Amino acid sequence: MSEFVGRRREQPELRRLLGASRLVTLTGMGGIGKTRLALRVGRQAERMFPDGGWLVELAAVQDPELVPSTVAMVLGMAERTARPVPSVLDDYLRDKRLLLILDNCEHLVDACASLVTGLLGAAPGLRVLATSREVLRVPGEHVFTVGPLTAPDPERLPPGDLHAFTAVQLFTQQAHVVAPGFEVTPANRAQVAGVCHRLEGIPLALELAARRLRVLTVGQLLDRLDDRFRLLTGGLRSSPDRQQTLQATLDWSYGLCLPAEQTLWARMSVFIGGFDLEAAEQVCGGDGVLPGEVIELVAGLLDKSILVQLESRDTIARYGLSETAREYAQQRLRESGAEAVVRARHRDHYREMLRRAAAERVSPREMYWLLRLRTELPNLRSAMQYSLAEHGGARTAQEMAVDLHDLWSASGRKREALTWLTRTLAADTRPTPTRAQALAEAGVLALQLGDAPASAGLLAEARALAGRLDDPHAAAVVALARGISADPRPDPAHARVPVDESLTATRGTGDLRHLSLALLNAAMRAATTGDPRATGFADECRRLGEAHGAQWTRAWGTTILAVVAVQRGDTDQAESFTREALAVFRIVQDSIAAGVCLAILTAAAVRRTHYERAAGLLGALDAVKRREGVLAVEFNPYGPWYATLQDDTRRGLGDTAYATAFSKGTHLTLDEAVELALDERLEPAAAPCRPAASPTADPLTRREEQIAGLVAQGLTNRDIAARLVLSVRTVESHVQNVLTKLDFSNRTQIAAWIGAATAADAPPGTEA
Repeated sequence: MSEFVGRRREQPELRRLLGASRLVTLTGMGGIGKTRLALRVGRQAERMFPDGGWLVELAAVQDPELVPSTVAMVLGMAERTARPVPSVLDDYLRDKRLLLILDNCEHLVDACASLVTGLLGAAPGLRVLATSREVLRVPGEHVFTVGPLTAPDPERLPPGDLHAFTAVQLFTQQAHVVAPGFEVTPANRAQVAGVCHRLEGIPLALELAARRLRVLTVGQLLDRLDDRFRLLTGGLRSSPDRQQTLQATLDWSYGLCLPAEQTLWARMSVFIGGFDLEAAEQVCGGDGVLPGEVIELVAGLLDKSILVQLESRDTIARYGLSETAREYAQQRLRESGAEAVVRARHRDHYREMLRRAAAERVSPREMYWLLRLRTELPNLRSAMQYSLAEHGGARTAQEMAVDLHDLWSASGRKREALTWLTRTLAADTRPTPTRAQALAEAGVLALQLGDAPASAGLLAEARALAGRLDDPHAAAVVALARGISADPRPDPAHARVPVDESLTATRGTGDLRHLSLALLNAAMRAATTGDPRATGFADECRRLGEAHGAQWTRAWGTTILAVVAVQRGDTDQAESFTREALAVFRIVQDSIAAGVCLAILTAAAVRRTHYERAAGLLGALDAVKRREGVLAVEFNPYGPWYATLQDDTRRGLGDTAYATAFSKGTHLTLDEAVELALDERLEPAAAPCRPAASPTADPLTRREEQIAGLVAQGLTNRDIAARLVLSVRTVESHVQNVLTKLDFSNRTQIAAWIGAATAADAPPGTEA
């Protein structure tokens, strides 16, 4: 009785599937809109079936033995024979061309699977469209996962009308029912976006939330979503009981799970941002769930649409819960009394992961760990938070914060790193080697973030503590921090002393990670102060990476060789080295290193008097800074060099032209900035991406066209990243943009659309 919202791309795809497959099952979590979509598509496809489309509503059927007779009753067949009902149905449907919609099969899945298998075997003209939170798992079944509606990210709101997002369309439509004057305005658009985002585009949740606008403003509604299960009640009286409240919808799904699946679902609520099978086995196994059983339980929860498989940045499959399903599971975990035990296992698992990552720095796996830890950062934060909250756990949190040094640095999260280190230092004041290292790293970060007095205090405390401890490793880390923090401007020769001491100390420990950092610091300082040892230090770091198969370490050494080259005027060599290094930094999304590379290419442009290009690159650096919060090239030893580049470029262009060229770079993402830096020319899309019949479709950028074409070829995100020399994260972002702009929910739809475009563009008489 209300206008159908969204699913513009799913509808033709489902009609196509019904023409090609005899059984299509729509799966998805409760309240996602499976029934409405099935009915919509059934009505649209009815002309394909001379004997009509028939809806069998199974929600109220509790006895599996009643499924065949329920179908027979819907079809108007009287039970006038002693023959088994399935046999009678077989005979009746044998010569029919008919669409049968079985709605809400999940609580009767075995009975539905058995009946459907028999009917499809007996009636060649039969098509079945089923909706179920759990797949039927019968031969020939084509599973179509119904995803959420598209919702805006309130932290990155696009300009213009939010009604391009289908979640906003549905929320607004339902709001008009209870508050006829409700509109999305400039004053409330961020709050509307927040509601739709927090409710993850789940139609039932959006409808229940909109009905609260009878008594709340949209701002009040957003504020109360932390208690969403109590807030989101009051469904329509005509709705089934399980859809009267969000809580009831999840209760229904929970009741369909086996006891062990219920246990696993509850325990999985400790994960933030997804998890892999190993994590599920180690964190969720035990106490009634054998680790060897976890894989089957995960498969069962995937089949029941509780878990979803996430796009993975590496070869390891990852799974996740929607935030709504996770909050529900948290309630169940608390009720079970096992929350403390499971959270402790979660902490221990991620603590051990960090130990392995730190041990494999300067090895062939260092890039793997950078990508893996970036993916796991939400879980790592959660583990540190739990450690700080638990009595005696602050030391673990401090160890984790220190071991995350490389990730903090590569991802530009210096302020977050300082926050965690400061909190753990306050919570655990025992004089340990880890504390000395935490003090040293906090001191460097404070200086880079502009707090010189705090930095001096932290570094002094670190040096004093290292002096009391008989620990060469702690002493080396503190020496490295002093070398990084030494200011070369008043007296370059004097500043070399702590730098040289850091090299001596780190060489003595055999710690390759800190030796590489000491070499890089020494090389950069030498390059920017005229010290002839610069090439030797940088080359040693590069060779260290080569010897141990450590691509990230090698790329950093190569970067400083590029600095040396540009300082001596060899711009060709500098650009060659920089391109080589950027290929690595782009994959791991190392914004700090990429920023240094952009500065090198800026210097090369200045050397060539290409001032407009230099200004654009400086604008791109500014964009990186605004997104990441800090640039390495603003601080020692890069700072004076970077300031000179800015001054030379401004003088070369003049203030007005400089401002114009600078502004062109300030809107770029990190990958776009790298593309600008490398003067990349995008290749044509692998397949046409704008059918002539769809002139109103949202336009894709050239990069999105290119990636959409590769998706259509069946390439994974990792394959695409390797082919285009992009990070997997960037490819994921582009794929999601394509899905959002075209209102698609899966990659199959992208491929189908491109196939249609190719066919439309093919010359007459040819096969597309």
